[in-house]
Amino acid sequence: MPCGRTTRSSSGHARPSSPTPCTAPTSAPAARATTSPPTSPRPIGPSSASPTPTSGPIAWPPCWPRARWWRCARGAWSSGPALGHRSILADARDPEVQRSLNLRVKQREGFRPFAPAVLAEHAAEWFDLDVASPYMTFVAPVAAARWVEPVADGAGGALTDVVAQVRSEIPAVTHVDHSARIQTVDRDQAPAFHRILEAFHRRTGCPVLVNTSFNIRGEPIVATPDDAYRCFVNTDIDWLLLEDCLLERAQQPPWTGPALEIELD
Repeated sequence: MPCGRTTRSSSGHARPSSPTPCTAPTSAPAARATTSPPTSPRPIGPSSASPTPTSGPIAWPPCWPRARWWRCARGAWSSGPALGHRSILADARDPEVQRSLNLRVKQREGFRPFAPAVLAEHAAEWFDLDVASPYMTFVAPVAAARWVEPVADGAGGALTDVVAQVRSEIPAVTHVDHSARIQTVDRDQAPAFHRILEAFHRRTGCPVLVNTSFNIRGEPIVATPDDAYRCFVNTDIDWLLLEDCLLERAQQPPWTGPALEIELD
């Protein structure tokens, strides 16, 4: 069953309307034309696993905090920095997230930094930032009140050890100089993503999530339901929010299509 009907926006992009429960593919999607984007999502196959609709207020996946990572594919496709429509989201408080998300999900070097998404109304409590940054364009220090004393100074250590040191209450998005490239999420500008952050804030007391693009090394950001599902089942992601469907990785059928195999240099 298709993931939903589509309509054309003023910009010409296909966008879903009145989504219906979608089901998971069990093999690689058929090749698609490269000359123009599809006018509607293709069916993504039958499955014994039923997704969970997410109508109404968005709730964090019920297995939290076991679900370390989950992915979000909602609304129109985006280019440039991922701003919540095609994103991988993770707990910024987890000191293991930076390395494990890089290696096991993004399939790239473990030292690469990640950016935080923060509820706009709480941004000043966590970062020394006095302007809005909805497009992830400003770098600012993590608020000094959120710093923690490193266990070791890291002098003379390996780069990976230096990067891995916990420097703040949100180590997954805190660079070695305590800076972060911040996305502030406003209720009116990004209501769906704002609700996700609000749900996380209610459960944890932290309004900050790791936000990185929904793709792996060597591939573009996912554009279609097929792209999103293929990337989801071939990486160590726990949950996929696909429009108004919530898919749990553990409930998906075995993947029989080609694997995503990216070798590090």
